[in-house]
Amino acid sequence: MKMPKHWVGGLLSALAVVAFVGMFAFSGEPVVSFLERTSAEPVLIALGTPNTIAFNLCGGYLITVLFWWLVVFLPDRQRRRVLRRNLAWQYAEFRRRAIQICVWAAGLSLNTGQIEELTDPVEFKKFFGGNRWYDVANGLQGSELRLHELQTEMEVFTQEVSYTLNNVMIQDDDVHRLLKRLNEQIFRLRHDVKFTDDSVKYVCQFLWSVLANWSFVTGYTADDPIKKRIDKL
Repeated sequence: MKMPKHWVGGLLSALAVVAFVGMFAFSGEPVVSFLERTSAEPVLIALGTPNTIAFNLCGGYLITVLFWWLVVFLPDRQRRRVLRRNLAWQYAEFRRRAIQICVWAAGLSLNTGQIEELTDPVEFKKFFGGNRWYDVANGLQGSELRLHELQTEMEVFTQEVSYTLNNVMIQDDDVHRLLKRLNEQIFRLRHDVKFTDDSVKYVCQFLWSVLANWSFVTGYTADDPIKKRIDKL
């Protein structure tokens, strides 16, 4: 079983504190002035047995942890932050562009502000509920261009998801599973004959599930499951 990343950091930090105290305890030197009359002083006095091997081990551990922090931890955290923000932005853009194409497919015209409002799943359901979603499906059925535009936006987003999966070590099984499943769904919609024989039907089902926060298992949900997982990267 994998140890959660924050547990690893916590364990290393705790051991660093022990090593730091150990350096003073095993150095054979008097208790330094800033630790005098503190709760650490009795401990240091009790452990105050000069031991060169233990002192060197403690110092070596602290240097190793410092090196890991500078070379591994900080760059990884920065890369993770950049990729998380980028994927969140790409997901928001995918939603906006997909909604815009759906509006066009339904024969409607909305300004940028109105499109932005529809990125809210509640507003999306209100606007496209009922016959309007059938208008979208009919519009896509009669326009290969609009259908191709939607499929292109879906594939562009999966490229961003794949890039993130390849460059971030994801230890949360739930996050990893959802992002992989998302990529698989879009791939099958484009290449699996079970879905390509009636592309409009299955593309509309996929888009409704994403844009309206709906699934066959849980029904409508208040939280966006994709955004929620991206935020946990």
